[in-house]
Amino acid sequence: MKKSSELDNISAKELKEKVVELQKKLDLQEAEIEGAKKTLQEASEYNVKLAYCARLFAELHLTKEEKTAIAQEFDRALSSEQVEKIYNKYYSQVSPSGIEVAEDAIWSPGFVRDLEKYFFHYKGYNPFELIDNSIQAIRTQFMIEDEIGTAESQNKVDQLRERWEENRMLALKGVDDIVGTVNDFLRK
Repeated sequence: MKKSSELDNISAKELKEKVVELQKKLDLQEAEIEGAKKTLQEASEYNVKLAYCARLFAELHLTKEEKTAIAQEFDRALSSEQVEKIYNKYYSQVSPSGIEVAEDAIWSPGFVRDLEKYFFHYKGYNPFELIDNSIQAIRTQFMIEDEIGTAESQNKVDQLRERWEENRMLALKGVDDIVGTVNDFLRK
């Protein structure tokens, strides 16, 4: 009851001043709450950008320049929806839907170029060219075998068997080169 007796002793003018003072404090607190809400919203948006960016960097092999460009694009995004679209855009460019690629082999074109440069500069060969040549030798071996099966004359079969024997070592070397190159990749 003490409070009501205090209010009895306050004049209307003092009461009005007290209400105005309390209203100012309330307005300040509401402004602080709005500022905190805005800061929390910005932090939430930043966390979404950071999460998608980190996820993209972890899932794809990218060059430093590509990572910088992606990070800048995420920074410019204005909503979570835009962030998700950016993520999907970059992910689908490097790993198109419908194509099964091992998670550790999702490489951007820039990353592949950098890998090529690394192997050429430090290992002395272009791994992709070596793999392409090896696959061609193996493909040729199978084509010769197919031709032997469909040859109509013994003379043609003999010629094809000679070609098959000449190409056999190239095909076997191709298999070894592919395995060796893949092992080099995995060690890189």
